[in-house]
This record gives sequence, structure tokens and C-alpha cells, in this order.
Amino acid sequence: MRKIITLLILVLIISKTKANIQINPSIRVGYLLYSKWSFGVDFDILYYQNKTYNLQYGLNFSQNYAKVKIRNIDKGFHSIFQLKGVIKNQFIDVRYGRGKVVNNWGWDNRSKCLTKGFAAELSFTNPNSYLTPWFGINIQRKQWDWEWFDINYYNFFTKLSIPTSKTKCDLFTKEAKEIHTKIRD
Repeated sequence: MRKIITLLILVLIISKTKANIQINPSIRVGYLLYSKWSFGVDFDILYYQNKTYNLQYGLNFSQNYAKVKIRNIDKGFHSIFQLKGVIKNQFIDVRYGRGKVVNNWGWDNRSKCLTKGFAAELSFTNPNSYLTPWFGINIQRKQWDWEWFDINYYNFFTKLSIPTSKTKCDLFTKEAKEIHTKIRD
């Protein structure tokens, strides 16, 4: 965990010196197939590469918590951490990488089980409105058969990006003023 925090701090320092690196945090809420709901956060570190197709590429760090219930037995919250490569434009977002799932169990949750595997994600949005959320699917594969969940983790989610740059905050303020004007009139 310390290595990840150190990496994020280094990227923040680099992003202040280079104008073409962008950091996008987001919040996600979803439904885990054959189980219950999930929630989490994402951090995208993106670099603009292709201006013709408006493509961005970079890294994604995501931490999700999923409420798991199998055969009417509550298995508690599973923690899903993923590190993925990102290719995105204003309409579509494709991610692929590795992830791990951790389940704390036992007396006072002192015992820990984990499984690792490939992680993939595909999401879509409508870029015409600034606050339109992304909708998609996240798949976390298991490395082996384990008792805590019978299938791979299929998570249908929606996520909302948090504006971090001055231009995005200005767009958000402008759109909020337009909505307020429409409501008032």
C-alpha cells in the first residue's frame, strides 16, 4: 500500500510540472452479479497521445467493496483492488490488467483469504452533458476455485467523475448555472 501511495504522490508532482498528464478520480456504485451491491473509488492517471481520435491512455487504480451473499448466506464484504491499463475517448473506456480479491473472515475478521486474476472493464457515456455518468461492466477473474464466491466477479456499475482541473470545474459551474436558469424561468 505504501508503494501505491508513493506512486500516486510522484504522479501528482509530475502532473504539476507537465500539462499533458491528467488525474481523474471517480466514485462508483454497482451490482455484483449473483450477489448484492458494490461501491468504490477509481483514480485514472491519463496521458494525451492521439489528438486526431481524442484518445487517452494511462493507468487506473481502483478499490471496490462488494457485499457478497451466496445461497442465502452472508459472506460479508470482499475488497477488490485492481491495477489496469486504460484506453479511452469521450464515448468509451476500455481497461485491462490484474486484480486481487481479499476476504477477511473468522473471529474479529483476523483471517484473510485472497485470490488474484485478470481484470477487464468496459464502460460507455454520453459526452454531450458534463455530469453524465459512465455505465459499464467490470470483470474480476479468480485464479482458482475458492469457497467465498462460486463464480468470477461480474460487476455492473455506474460511476461519476469528479472534476479536478480548472477547465472542468468551469464547465461544471457553467452547466450548473444553465440548469438553475432553466429551473428559475
